[in-house]
Amino acid sequence: MDPFNPYGAVIIGVYGLSFVAIYILGLVIVPATKPLNDTASRLSAGLLLAIVLLGVIHAGFGSILIVFIPFFVVLAKQRITACGPNPLFTINHLMQLSVVLGLAVVVFLHEASRHDLRRGVETVYVGNTDLSFYSAHGQMMYEFGQETLASSVSDNPQKLLYHYGDLWLSGFFSHYLDITPYYAYSILYRSLAISLFLLVFFALFKPVVGNLLGAVGAILALLLNNSFVGLLPALEMDLLSPFSYNWPTYAESSYLLGGIAMGLFALMLKDESLFRPGFLGLMLLGAVHSSFVVPGFLMALTLLLLQAVYPNVLKYVGLSGLWKETIALFLAGIMPYVYVALDGRGYPVHLENFGQLAYLSLHTFVRVIWTLILSVPLWIGAFYLLTKGRAKRSGFILLYTFAGISGFCLLFAIFQSQNIVKLFTALSSIMLFPLGVWGVFLMRSSRNIRHRVLSFILLGFMIINTIWSAVISKSYELVYTWGNTEDYVLSHSYDKRQLINLISELKGKRVGFAVCNEEEYSYRLIRYNEFLDLSSLVPRSFIFRVNMVQKDFEGTTESLAWVNKTALAQYKGASSTLETSKEYIDWLRPEFIITDEQHTFCELKNLRLETTGRKLRIKQYEFHEIVP
Repeated sequence: MDPFNPYGAVIIGVYGLSFVAIYILGLVIVPATKPLNDTASRLSAGLLLAIVLLGVIHAGFGSILIVFIPFFVVLAKQRITACGPNPLFTINHLMQLSVVLGLAVVVFLHEASRHDLRRGVETVYVGNTDLSFYSAHGQMMYEFGQETLASSVSDNPQKLLYHYGDLWLSGFFSHYLDITPYYAYSILYRSLAISLFLLVFFALFKPVVGNLLGAVGAILALLLNNSFVGLLPALEMDLLSPFSYNWPTYAESSYLLGGIAMGLFALMLKDESLFRPGFLGLMLLGAVHSSFVVPGFLMALTLLLLQAVYPNVLKYVGLSGLWKETIALFLAGIMPYVYVALDGRGYPVHLENFGQLAYLSLHTFVRVIWTLILSVPLWIGAFYLLTKGRAKRSGFILLYTFAGISGFCLLFAIFQSQNIVKLFTALSSIMLFPLGVWGVFLMRSSRNIRHRVLSFILLGFMIINTIWSAVISKSYELVYTWGNTEDYVLSHSYDKRQLINLISELKGKRVGFAVCNEEEYSYRLIRYNEFLDLSSLVPRSFIFRVNMVQKDFEGTTESLAWVNKTALAQYKGASSTLETSKEYIDWLRPEFIITDEQHTFCELKNLRLETTGRKLRIKQYEFHEIVP
C-alpha cells in the first residue's frame, strides 16, 4: 500500500467517519432549532468538543483545554433537560447533512490534489515546512502526552503557549491510524476545518442574501486574506509601512479552527435560545490558538471597566443587563491567561525601558491604523453590521477585535518579531473579514439606494481582489510548496523507494542528531530542524536535535524566549555542549543517531554511543541503530 497516495481507502474512510462522529458529539450539546443552523452548529461544536477531549485525555492537567470541560458539562446537562420536546434531528437535518457531505467531498478532492506529495513515479516532494512542523509536532504530542513543542520535551517539560487544537486532531489520525502525518494535517484536518468554516459562514450569510451569494460570502471569508498579500502598497517610510497579511488563512491552517470557533459564536448569537451555548466558540479562542490569549485577557478587563465606568457601551452592543453572560465572557477571556500563568507557559517579558516601549507601541498603532485604512471596504461592512444589523450583539466581536489590536501593538513593541504579526493577522482572518462580508450583505438589502449601490461596489472590489490575488500568486502555489528556489526543492525531494524503506524501519522510533561543526551548520531556531519533513512522513516518530548551537541565541527577544523554553535549557549546567547532549540523550533514549557526509553532525565516538552496526541511508545522511 502506497503511504503517499492521498486518495487511499483509509484516508477516505476516516474522513467520512469523522463527520459522523463529530455530528454525534454535537448532538450532545446543541439543541434543535433550524436545520441549517443545527447542522453547522452541531458539526462545529462537535469538532471543538472532540479536540478538547483528545487534549484532556492525553495530557490531562497539562492541557490548556481542560479549563473548558465544565462548560461542556453544563451545555450537555441543558441539552439533556431539553431533550423531551426537542427532537435530535429531522428529515430536514438529514437532507442538510447530505449537502454537507457533498461539500466535504469537493473540499477533500481539492486539498488532496494540492497536497499530493508524489512528483512522478519515483519522487516525493515535501514542499511546505510549516505543514511539516505542524504534522510532526502533532504526533509527537501523542507520543509524550505533553502539550508542548518537541524541542521542549524532557523529564521536566517546559510548557509553551501555542496552538494545539489542530495538532491534537491531526496527531490522533497519524498516531492511531498510521496515516502519513503530513496528510493527517494538510488533508484530513484541513479538509474538515475548511468544510466547517465554509458551512458555518454560509449558515450566517444565507438568510441575508440567499443561497448563491451566501456561498460566495463564505468563500470570500476564507480567501479574503489572500487578496491583500500582493496588493498592499510598499512604502519606504517605515511609519506608513502596513502590516501585510503575510500569513493567509489558507496557509496558516490553525486559523481555520479559530474561524470555526468565532463563526459558531456568531451563529449562535443570532438565535436567542442558543445564546449561552454561543459562548462556547469565543471561550475556546484562547485555547485553540495562542494569539487569542492576549485579546481574551484584555477583553475581560475591558468588560469589567465598561460595566463599572461606561455601561452605555455595553447597552449599545446588546450586552446591557446580561450579568451572567458578562461574567461568562469575563471568565472566557481570563481563564486561558490564568491557566497559562499557573502552568508556567508564556515568555518572560522584560520592560526595562518604558519610554521606548511606549514609543514603539504608538509607532505600531499608527502602522495598524494605516493598514486598517487600506482595508476600509471591510471596515465599512463591519460598522454597518454594528449599527444597522439585526444582531447587534455581533458588536461584541468588534470590541474583542479592538482589544486584540491593542494587545498586538504592545506585544510587537516588546518582541519586535514578525511572528507576532500572527495575532493581527488572526484577528483580521476570523473577525474583520467575515464581519465585513456580512455587513456588506446587510447593506445590500437596505432601503437606501446609495447603500445598495455601495454594497455592490464593495462586494465587487472584494471579489476582484481575491481573483487577482489568485492569478498573480499562481493560485497561491508558494503558500503550499514554497518551491521558489532550486536548493529548497532539491533538499525536500526524496527517492520514493528509499523513503518507503526508511519509513518502515523508523516507524514509532525516536531519532537524534547533534551538531559539532557549527561553522558549517546553516540552520537556526532549535524548534525547527532540517529533518522536519522526514518527521512529517513517519508515523509515531520524530527527529530531535539534541544540542544547542550559537545560532540559537541570535535573533529577537521572542526567539531567545523560545530558546529558554527548550528542553536543553534545563541541562545547560553541564560543562560542555556534548555533555549536555549526552545528558539529554540518556533521557530521550533515541533508537537511531544521524551522521552526515559533511561531518557537520557529531560522530558516534563524540557522543560515546554504541551501535548495533545496522545503518539506514537516505541522501547524505546515515541513521545508526543504537544499542538499547
